[in-house]
Amino acid sequence: MPIVSLEEAKRHLRIEGNVDDALILENIAVAEGYVESFVGTIGEVADYVPDTLKKAVLFMAEYYFDGNNSAKERADELILPYRKWSF
Repeated sequence: MPIVSLEEAKRHLRIEGNVDDALILENIAVAEGYVESFVGTIGEVADYVPDTLKKAVLFMAEYYFDGNNSAKERADELILPYRKWSF
C-alpha cells in the first residue's frame, strides 16, 4: 500500500477529476522507489513514516508528473536528513 494516497497526490498537484489517476498512481510508485533508494524501505513494513518523507514522495510525484525541477530539488532537501550513507 502506498504511503501517499491518490487523493493526497491529486490535492498536492491541484488536480480534479479522474482522467490522470492511473498516471498519478504510477508516479506515486516511482516516487516512493526514488525516496526508498536513499532512505531504505518505507511504507508497508514501516510502522511510522515521517511527514517529511511523505512530502518528499509528493514532490517527486509532481516532478514525474510535470517535470518541475524545483519539486525534485525540494524532495532531495527533505530526504537528506534521512539518507542512509554507505561507503
